[in-house]
Amino acid sequence: MRLGRSMKIHYLTLASDPDISLRVASFTCGKEGNHDRTIVIIPGFFGSIEERTTLAEGLAENYNVIVYEPRGYGESSKKRQKGMYTVDSYAREMREVLRMLHLRDHGFVLFGSSLAIATLHQYSAYIDGEKPEPAAMIFVSPAPRYKQAGILRFLGWIPGWMITFVRKAVFLFLWLTRNREERKNLTYAQNRFVALDPWVQFRIAVESVARIDFNGGERDIPVPLCVFIAEKDDFTDPEHSRKYIHHPDSEMILVKADAHKFIQGKEDILVAHINRFLSTRIWPS
Repeated sequence: MRLGRSMKIHYLTLASDPDISLRVASFTCGKEGNHDRTIVIIPGFFGSIEERTTLAEGLAENYNVIVYEPRGYGESSKKRQKGMYTVDSYAREMREVLRMLHLRDHGFVLFGSSLAIATLHQYSAYIDGEKPEPAAMIFVSPAPRYKQAGILRFLGWIPGWMITFVRKAVFLFLWLTRNREERKNLTYAQNRFVALDPWVQFRIAVESVARIDFNGGERDIPVPLCVFIAEKDDFTDPEHSRKYIHHPDSEMILVKADAHKFIQGKEDILVAHINRFLSTRIWPS
C-alpha cells in the first residue's frame, strides 16, 4: 500500500511499562480552521497502520488523524507475558496514549473496528480514573459478544507447544463455516497470525476476543456513536449493533458488504458518512 506523503511515523514508550513501545502514525489536517479536531484510529485484530492509511488520508482532508498500533499489533511491542492482552489492559493503554498525545476533552473522536471496539467501549464506559473524553466514537462492525467465543475460552487451557496445531484446526473450522467473502479475510488473518508472533496473537484471541461480553451494556456508552455494519456479517448481526444506538445524536449506517472486515475498498463511503456525521452532529461549522 502506498504510504501517504503527509504521514509521520514515531514511537511512544509507555511510562507504565517501559518495555512496551507503540508505533504511531500522524496525518496533519488539510483544512484551515480544523487543526484542533482529531480522529484517533485503532486498527482491528491483525490490523496495522498501513491497512488504515487510505482511510486516514481521506479523513485528513478535514481533521488531524492519528493511527496507533496497540501492543501485539503491527510493529508495536509483543511481550510474551500472560495477562498483557485483556480488553481492560488495552483500554488503560489507550488512556495513557491519549494523555501522551495531549488531546483535550471533546477535541477528538475515537475510531475502532472489530476487536478495537471492545477497547473503545471499555475506555468510554468502564475505565476508572481521569481520562481524556472523546466528543464521539465511530464503530465499524461492532459485536457486544462474538460467536464461537466459548471455543476460544477453551483454547486458553491448551499448552503452548500445541498452538500451531490448534491454530490450523481453528482456521479450518472457520474456513468451513464462513461465506466466500469472509474466507478472503481468513487467508489474510492466518498469514498475519503467523507473521505477528503466533504466541502473542493466540493470547489476544484468548484474553480479549474470547472474553468480550458487553451484551446489555451498550447503553452505558455516554457519547454519540456513528455505527457502520455490513448487511451480511457472519460474526455479528445488525440487530445486535442497533443496541448501541440510544444517544439522540447517534446513527447507524448499513453498508453493502458480505464480510465482517469490509473497510478496505470502501474508504470513500466511510469518509463521506463520517464527514457528514461530524460536521452536522458533533462539530457543526
